[in-house]
Amino acid sequence: GVASDGTAWLLLDFAPGGSLRDCIQARAEETALPVPLLRPPAAPVPRTPDLAASLFLTLAEAHSAGVIHGDISPANILFGESGQPLLADFGMASLLGGGEGALGLVGFTPAYAAPERFRGAPPDRASDVFALAATLWHWEFSQPYGISLAEVRSNDAEPTATQRQWMMGALLELPTERPDAQMVADSLNSRLPRHKGNRWRWKYPRRDVE
Repeated sequence: GVASDGTAWLLLDFAPGGSLRDCIQARAEETALPVPLLRPPAAPVPRTPDLAASLFLTLAEAHSAGVIHGDISPANILFGESGQPLLADFGMASLLGGGEGALGLVGFTPAYAAPERFRGAPPDRASDVFALAATLWHWEFSQPYGISLAEVRSNDAEPTATQRQWMMGALLELPTERPDAQMVADSLNSRLPRHKGNRWRWKYPRRDVE
C-alpha cells in the first residue's frame, strides 16, 4: 500500500515456522544421519492432504481476484506460529498487472514448473495449479517431480489411490485438462476427516487479495 505521505509499505504475515523448503531440507539431513536427531520442528507441519487443501484454497482465492503467482515452490510456502501454511511471494505477480499475458517474463523454478513454461508459455492459473501440486509432490515423496520437461514426462513415482485422486489430475501435461485450484481444494476437503462441530482441520479465514 501507499501511506498518505506517499511512503510505500508492505504488510506480511508473521511466519516463524520457516518454509516448506526448510522442512524438506531438514528431513533429508536427518534421513542421511546414522541415528536421526529427535528434535521437534519449530511448528507442526500438517499432513499432505490438509496442507494441500489449505494451499489450493488460498490459490483459488488469488485466482478469483485475478492474481497469478507464477513461481510456486517450497521456498514460497511458509508456516505461521501455529503451523498454518501461508502461500508467499505474490509481490511480482501482483505488481505486473495487465492480465495473465503480462507475466510472460517472470522466471520460474524448473523443478516445479509446468511443461508449458519450458516451452515459453506465460504463467497462468493452470501452471500455478501444476506448480503447487509439484511442490507438494516433493514434500510427499522427498524428491522433486522433475527439473526438466523430459523428467516431468518420465516421472515414475507411484502415488497411492488417495494421492492419485488429486495429484495426478493437477499434474497432467496438458494445461486444459487440469482442474482449477478451487476444484482441487473442494476435492481434498470432501475427503478430509471432520472434527466436532463440523469444522475442517486446517481451515483458515478468507483473506482478500488486493
